[in-house]
Amino acid sequence: MTESGDQESIKMKIRTEPINWDIDEFDEVSAEGKNFLRKCLIKDPKQRWSSNQMLNHPWLKDVLLSKQKINENSMIGAINSINNYMKTNHIQKSIISILAQ
Repeated sequence: MTESGDQESIKMKIRTEPINWDIDEFDEVSAEGKNFLRKCLIKDPKQRWSSNQMLNHPWLKDVLLSKQKINENSMIGAINSINNYMKTNHIQKSIISILAQ
């Protein structure tokens, strides 16, 4: 399949397939955080929350107003991973994308 075909396939999956909330990446996300994400990711624009509604969501207000510190090591690791990914060439990115599936 061509790269454009892969991209179209991914776009189709995003449009049609339900989001799997039972994956490891969501294990540490609170119920309120998941609720916020669900509101943001509603596929039907008529049903999706407005930006004003999202900004007033209790979870986002708590996050913005809280004085919780972000684990610096996690942030540094995430930033380093993003930087390393951005430095890879197109072929490497394609391989990483395929392996991630």
